[in-house]
Amino acid sequence: MTISINKKTFSGTSKVFDGTLAEIIMSLAQNQAIVAASSVTDITDNGGGTAQGEIKAPVAVANYKLDNNDGAGKTALENAFKTVVDALSEIIAQLDNVRAQVPAFGELTDNTGGATPDGTVGAITKNLTGTGSSLASAVGVRAVYSVLMDRIYQATHFVNLAAKAVGVETVGFEGVVIPNYSTTFDAISTDTGTAVDGSDETDEKACVEVGNANAMMTQLANAIKDLTSALNKITSGSPTITVVAS
Repeated sequence: MTISINKKTFSGTSKVFDGTLAEIIMSLAQNQAIVAASSVTDITDNGGGTAQGEIKAPVAVANYKLDNNDGAGKTALENAFKTVVDALSEIIAQLDNVRAQVPAFGELTDNTGGATPDGTVGAITKNLTGTGSSLASAVGVRAVYSVLMDRIYQATHFVNLAAKAVGVETVGFEGVVIPNYSTTFDAISTDTGTAVDGSDETDEKACVEVGNANAMMTQLANAIKDLTSALNKITSGSPTITVVAS
């Protein structure tokens, strides 16, 4: 799209108050931001998720009574959660890379505890094998999952600020979500608490069925993919509007 401007374009008030002037100024700002953001190398996502077009609502994690070695093990699931924490650190680092070129928000602080970012999201574990001992507590799993989703929503807020700055589509939420706007990403503990035996469905003993755990991990991997896909649109765009003097 090309917008032509001459000396008389804004000689009256109509073009000032009908949104034309604002559109031109925004176009110039977005074009500048697109060019600046394109100097940032795209993030690589090997997490294994599939972008959904929005951050899907969390999977319901139910209290489960063990049945023939089909529970999620405590150590295995906590290690799987750590792969998501590492992915979040990659996203936060990439957001700061974008911010250095397009200052749409303040500098971010990553206290999550993820591995040192290297520009690549590693594989996110989402195919756990069932076990019958040393099981992750359903109560503890829900607590860690909630924190991970909070940080994902927080990261989405900053991805969307950058997306608006360059004029690309933002990432939506399924359901009503009010993200944390803080520029500090607090520490994430992946400890699900004392292992349980899964002998009944009470909070004290209930485990998580391995299929339920894998659905949860898949939802997390998909959310990460939505964020990395949006970031790569931000860093690989090109101006779509040209403003010329006539």
